[in-house]
Amino acid sequence: MILLDEKKLLKQLLSNVKEENDKSLVTKAYEIADKYHGDARRKAGGKYIVHPLQVALIIAERFQYPDPILISVALLHDLVEDTELTIKDIEKEFGEEIANLVEGVTKIDKITFSRKNILNEENSKKLIRSVANDLKVMVIKLADRMNNLSTLKVFSLEKRRRIAKESIEFFSLFAKRLGIFAAYTEITDNSLLHIYGDRLRKLKKKIDTRLKEEEPLLKELLFSVRELLDEKNVKAQINFLEKGTHSFYDFEREQLIENIGTERSLYRIVVIVENKIDAYTVMGIVHSKFAPIRKSIVDMIATPKRNGFQSLFSHIKYQGKIFQFQFRTKTMDEIGHLGVIYYWKKYDYFSTPSYFTEFKEILLKLSEEGTHGIADSTLNLSEKAKLLSMLTIKPTICTKEIKSLTLPMR
Repeated sequence: MILLDEKKLLKQLLSNVKEENDKSLVTKAYEIADKYHGDARRKAGGKYIVHPLQVALIIAERFQYPDPILISVALLHDLVEDTELTIKDIEKEFGEEIANLVEGVTKIDKITFSRKNILNEENSKKLIRSVANDLKVMVIKLADRMNNLSTLKVFSLEKRRRIAKESIEFFSLFAKRLGIFAAYTEITDNSLLHIYGDRLRKLKKKIDTRLKEEEPLLKELLFSVRELLDEKNVKAQINFLEKGTHSFYDFEREQLIENIGTERSLYRIVVIVENKIDAYTVMGIVHSKFAPIRKSIVDMIATPKRNGFQSLFSHIKYQGKIFQFQFRTKTMDEIGHLGVIYYWKKYDYFSTPSYFTEFKEILLKLSEEGTHGIADSTLNLSEKAKLLSMLTIKPTICTKEIKSLTLPMR
């Protein structure tokens, strides 16, 4: 019998799936997962089946990718490791595609993660092959890690810190490289909390205080920009973003930056327009009233990031505070939040942009060699440089998800 919480979660999950055949597949995956997990309970409390349901919901709603195959794998992902069910059993019930994805997730579950292990140790072969064979494996693992990090309080401090450290060194890295914004920010924030504890809580308190202090100035600037665009009859949606605690972590030095400064605002203003030309036009209109700081304009529309992200950036000084402005289209904004998933949603899995397929191909080549790391491999110099670049997170400013104060396009 399904408990009330499970009923609600299953109903919520199925509401994201459109076709009846797909609903049947997801329901079947749930029923088998529930049967084999049985009365098993998580250390955090509650029946174990709640965990795969929550992982599936993260994929469907947070990642905005209600793919029935991926959702089914999310529901089945712990069965091989935790029950007597085998990959062959799953293949018999669900076919080769789902079985292969479950097997990929299972292989990753057996690896201890750290940046050192990924680049230098022999288990990188298993890890890299699992990811390279299908990037969807990593999307499932990101959702799994997000849910696991939210229930770490029941474990010892030592275990919490170990899990958090591997999350920072591996899962945050891959989330960033795949462009999945929700996974990157949540995994990083929750991991830092378990690593730094009271230090991070103090930092968060300082950030929250500053955000509250700056809010009146932000609203004043937002409405000023809105009036300016209305005068020019320009259609645009104006949003704002907040810097989170992840913005104050230096990945290369593995250090928490506790000085948040005073001159730069902790808010970012994002202006969403209808097309690429409008992005340049609106930036010019904003600059006609609020002069940009010298050399602050960055054009990532003409020269996108390798993962496809595009936007215009500039900084203006308003009432003594420096605000960053971002100008982009709705499509550019979706790519910025969903990364590789956007392309899977919009087109199909085989339309994955060259950046991601190149990443996958180099990883696969490395895994086939069975070497101990990049330095010992036969990858050419260009491939080594690309892979090292992809596997390194440089200090960068990222922000939380868009907040509720939104001035709509009109």
